[in-house]
Amino acid sequence: MVSLLHKKYARRIRKVSIHPYAEAAWRFTNKTQYLFSSGLTAIEQIRFGPQQTLHAIHKSDTLQLISGFESAFFDLGNIQLDDSIVIVHPSASSQAYIGSHAWKAVISKSLFGSITEDSLGATFDSINELMPEHIMQELFNAKRLSEEKFASMTTKSRGCIAKQRSKKRRLEQSTIEAKDTKSVLTMVLESLHE
Repeated sequence: MVSLLHKKYARRIRKVSIHPYAEAAWRFTNKTQYLFSSGLTAIEQIRFGPQQTLHAIHKSDTLQLISGFESAFFDLGNIQLDDSIVIVHPSASSQAYIGSHAWKAVISKSLFGSITEDSLGATFDSINELMPEHIMQELFNAKRLSEEKFASMTTKSRGCIAKQRSKKRRLEQSTIEAKDTKSVLTMVLESLHE
């Protein structure tokens, strides 16, 4: 059965490491290159963290992590346990259980949690359309996310994002025009049948 690590015990932790049965998943995470780079400055990274959800095996004054390290802002040398949610798994957990848990977390985050390269323009527009201004200000220190800032977070240029946005707008405009044409044709056909 899993449980939350009480803050009282979190303060007693002296060593945090990756559990040996989760090390392969940890190495995979560190070798993976992502579309969104760590192009954020240290100050911007702080705005996104430090709260993390970590899964671990707790033994005395040691935490051995089995997941949570797949986060883009995870830093093994700078874990703030007071600001983190630590879910403790039984210390008798099997190698298969720990390995499975680690890999499921890594794969769900790195493969299924990614966006496609050709949707950057749409992603940029959605962020600016849907994110509340106060959160935008907190995360990006601006009322709106700029193309330059967004490009610096990705492996793409500002021009690439602008081109995708322009293509998206043209496609949306074509769709609207096609719907308008269909509406007009429907009205003409209905009037002919009267």
